[in-house]
Amino acid sequence: MSVNVDGSSADGLVIEEFGPASRRTRAVSTALRPIVRTVIEASSVLARPWNVRLAAVTDFVGLLHRMPAGVSRRPVYLPDLDLEWVWCSTAASPESARGAVLYFHGGAFAAGGVRTFRGMAARLSSATGLPVCLVGYRQLPAEFSAIVADGVRAHRYLMARGFRPDRIVCAGDSSGGCLAFAVPLALRAAGLPLPGSIVAASPWTDFDGAGKVASPHGRTEVFFSASAVQRLVDRFLVNDERGQPVSPVDADLRGLPPVLIQVGTTELLRCDAELMARRLTAAGVRCRLQLWDRQPHGFPVFGVLPESGPAIAEMARFIQENHEI
Repeated sequence: MSVNVDGSSADGLVIEEFGPASRRTRAVSTALRPIVRTVIEASSVLARPWNVRLAAVTDFVGLLHRMPAGVSRRPVYLPDLDLEWVWCSTAASPESARGAVLYFHGGAFAAGGVRTFRGMAARLSSATGLPVCLVGYRQLPAEFSAIVADGVRAHRYLMARGFRPDRIVCAGDSSGGCLAFAVPLALRAAGLPLPGSIVAASPWTDFDGAGKVASPHGRTEVFFSASAVQRLVDRFLVNDERGQPVSPVDADLRGLPPVLIQVGTTELLRCDAELMARRLTAAGVRCRLQLWDRQPHGFPVFGVLPESGPAIAEMARFIQENHEI
């Protein structure tokens, strides 16, 4: 796999291009696209009760995934919030580690959970040498502000355990990538210390669907259409009294820590990733944008893809460059 680095743009944004995509990834994407898009499109138009149950059903499937040898996990039960530590044998335990990754899982705020993302946490722990704290945040139909509040509580839990804020990494994929930005913004609004860095894979950062409708990647996206995303926003995220929550991309981004964003070149949320990277850079935030050739949405999460390992290795490299841990 080759990489091309372009750091010469006038605004200072560092863009790295990785590729070409492996044959396996191209084959998997081609095979999954018609099936997965049909299922997600159908679920996006069903009644609310089905959407509420979706998180529980999909997270239950995570029980079928066997953890690799040498991986430890420990649940943490806070009032109305479940966390889980995951760390591999080559990483420091939560008691001895100098830093930690706070990970927000994807799933459009409606699917997946701690069980589903244990494999990703284990691979990230192995690459970074850090324990990973998975956040079992509330999901839809909970209000977005409540979901973000769960992330803030998780960050405060790490600080209460003695982790210095500058040695905490806020990370996530897709909707979890949204929280990787929204939680630090909420911490700043509350006058609390910010994490030391942000790592986001295929982040959903813009709740306005205009950019996605206009995107040329609507046909190449493996998982969902722009209309499915907009239905999710209209049905759950829009509040009759307060309207639509402020998208992370529209927030005041000044003062955020260094950011790494990874996204596939042909996925629908590439427009979100690129817009976020440009606005972060304009706000004086150091940002590295990695464009991975023809990778599906959230590709670092899928360990079966050849590019997943290198992408997680890039996350680890970024974390090591920006933390003394």
